[in-house]
Order: sequence, then C-alpha cells, then structure tokens
Amino acid sequence: MPRDASRPIGVLGLRNLTAAVDRLAAGAAWTAIGAVFSRGAPLLYAIIIARSLGREAAGEFAMVQSTGAAVLTLTGPGLHTVATRVFAQQREAGVDTAFSVGQIIRSAWTMGLIGAVALALAAGWTATHILGAGQLASATRTGGGLMVLFGTLSTVCAGALLGLHRFRSIAAANFVTGAIGVAGVSCGAIFGGVTGAALGLAVSYAAGYLVLRKALPKASSAQPPPRDSEGMQQFMRSSVLLGAAYAINGASNWAAMSGLARSSHGYADVALFAVANQWQTAILFIPSAFSIVLLPRLSGLLWRRDGPALRQTLAATLLVNVVLACAGIVVVVLCAQGLLRLYGPAFVGGEATIYAMAIASIPVTVANLTSQVMYAQGLMVGSLCAQTSYAAALLMLSGWLISDAGAFGLAVATAGAHCALIGANVVAIALDRRAARRSAKARG
Repeated sequence: MPRDASRPIGVLGLRNLTAAVDRLAAGAAWTAIGAVFSRGAPLLYAIIIARSLGREAAGEFAMVQSTGAAVLTLTGPGLHTVATRVFAQQREAGVDTAFSVGQIIRSAWTMGLIGAVALALAAGWTATHILGAGQLASATRTGGGLMVLFGTLSTVCAGALLGLHRFRSIAAANFVTGAIGVAGVSCGAIFGGVTGAALGLAVSYAAGYLVLRKALPKASSAQPPPRDSEGMQQFMRSSVLLGAAYAINGASNWAAMSGLARSSHGYADVALFAVANQWQTAILFIPSAFSIVLLPRLSGLLWRRDGPALRQTLAATLLVNVVLACAGIVVVVLCAQGLLRLYGPAFVGGEATIYAMAIASIPVTVANLTSQVMYAQGLMVGSLCAQTSYAAALLMLSGWLISDAGAFGLAVATAGAHCALIGANVVAIALDRRAARRSAKARG
C-alpha cells in the first residue's frame, strides 16, 4: 500500500499536491503550447472575418462552423476518448499498440465519411428550414462536410497520441492547424466569403490530421496484421454510449445557437456570442491543457488501482485550474471593451456578453474535470445521463432568455447548463462509489 494511503481524502499535503502537479506539468506544457496556436488562430481569423465581411457574415460563418461541430460530436469525440483510455492502458501494460492504431483509424474513417455525407445531404434543408439562411447551404455542404471528415480523423488521432503521452506531436499538429487555419480562413473569407472561409478551415483540419497520423506508431513487423473486423466493431461498440453523450452536448449547443439566429436578434448576436465564446476559450486554454492531460493520467492510475495518487492528481488539477481560470477572468473582464473594438465598431456595446461568458469559465472548468473522471472510470451511462441534464438545462434556459436578452441570455444559459452538468456528474460518481463499496462488502 502507498505510504500516504491513510491520509484523509480531503486533506492533501503541499508535497503531494506539488508532486501531482509535477507529473502533469510536462504534458500540460506541451498541450498549452499547442493550444496557443489552435485556440489563438480562431481569435485572429474571427477578427479578419468580422472586419472584412461584417458582423452579420461573421455570425453566418460561426453558424456554419457550429453546424459542422455539431455533426462532429457524433463522429469524433467518442472515439477520441475511447482511444485515449485504450492507449493509456496499453502504454501502462507495455503492449504493442501498432495493431490498435489500425483499428481506431479505420473506425475514424468510417464515422467521418458517414458524418460528412450525412451533412452534405442535409445541408440544403438545414440551411433553409432550420437556420433560415438558404445562402449557407453551399458553405455547410462543402466546408462543413470536409470539416466533419478531417475533424473526425484528427480528433481520433489526437486521442490515440494523448493516451501514448506524445504531447509534443499534438502540439506540432496544433501549430500546423493554427497557422494554416489563419491563412486559409482569412484568404477564403476575402476571396470566397463565408463558403471560402469554411473551406479554408477544412483545409487546416486536413493538414493537422496528416501531422497527427504521421506521429502514430507504425506496424512492428514487415507483414501487416490481418484485418480484424471483430476488433474494429468492438471499438465502435465501446464508443456508442460516449458518442451519444457527446452528440447530445453538441446538438443542444447547436440548437441553442440556431435559436439565437432565428430570434429577432439574428446573426449579429450569433457573431457576438461567438466572440464571447472565443474569449472564454482563451481563458481556459491553460486549464484545458491540464484537463486534457488528466484523462490518460487517470486512466493509467485506475488501471494500476492507485487510489491515493488518483485523488491527489484530481485535487491538484482542480486547484490549479480554478486559480488559472480566475486570473483569466480578471484579465478578460478588464479588457472587454478593447477586445470588442478589435472586431469593429459594430461589436462595441456587447461587454455584458463577454462578462457572462468569462464568469461561466468557472463552472465550465469544474464540469470538464468531473467529466474526465467519468470517462476515465468508464461511466458511459452516467455520462449520457449527465449530458442529457446539460442539454435539458441549456435548452430550457436559452428558450427563456434569448428572446429578451439575445447573446447575453445564451451566455447565462450556458453557465447554468454547466452547473447542471457538474451536479449530474457528481451524483453519477457518488452512485458509482456507493455501488463499488457494496460490491466490495458482498465479496468480503
């Protein structure tokens, strides 16, 4: 038994907290470096789009991007998390991962193609009848479809590399994606409007996938292993529940944003909400780096059944993330007016939305961490129920607030929905611990 196993769960010494942070620091550092490019790039090209095309077109691009992201939640994140857990455990066990790479990549191509074709077929109807903007059909069909395909591939490859602790490769891919994204989206917007910008974003996803795929392990023998359809089906089955949970999250976010677009506030407020969301992402880019590294770390500790180290790691990450998020909130709130001026005069006056999304960073941080615990423990049914709670809260709150408050109302609804997600995650984790204790007593 580890020497600190007798310590109370809620009391951690400074030495243990420091050790837990140190174990995450290297991976988080590389992840943060990559996040500077992957999350800084959208800030740059959003400013260029807003200044070159105007606030209304910036809102249209944000809606196309959100539509692609909603479909992407059906195809990519579930496999991403499954890949992270599987490869983290194989890494701990010293298992050759080359064959697993082939399985997960085939699954990614399957899901990516299905999602891309489905979006392409539904683009015209979606743009006309749901978004009320038939002119977005082409951008959604071409740019959105390619975003789904290459976004799925890059997301799954990143999950595999995350489980293998190859953080430097992920950072390199984020750099390539960010650099090509700024150039491609900006040039596309200038020369091809919203459709050109969407295609430029898809090209950046494709470039990131190529970098990530090259970094994955190659087959260890001259003869490639036989195609194992049963193994690939197992990968697919294991990601169904988690994929459904991500899909509910993405669909509810998209529905809330499309409700804002169809309201009297229109695409101008969609653009304002997208700007506020980007600066929330900027606040969370370092906390998110720790959260991303946390999943493979927790998966490995669970595989080793090292409970004390797991609790110390989680407590240290929570403490660091909340402190960093608070520091980012202060900076963004103080600079909100100047930040909005970067996007043009049409955005000035939207400070309240920036404030709301900045403050919402705290519940988002805690929700992300508790969700990572759920994924690491394999509580897929619990994750599905928790995301359903999130979706219900978001849709009810946004339906109540958007008509009067527009983008600010959606920002408040987002904060409330993440609070609901935290509560549901905590309940699911507590129920799982109670079931584990009962099972242990029954075996004893």
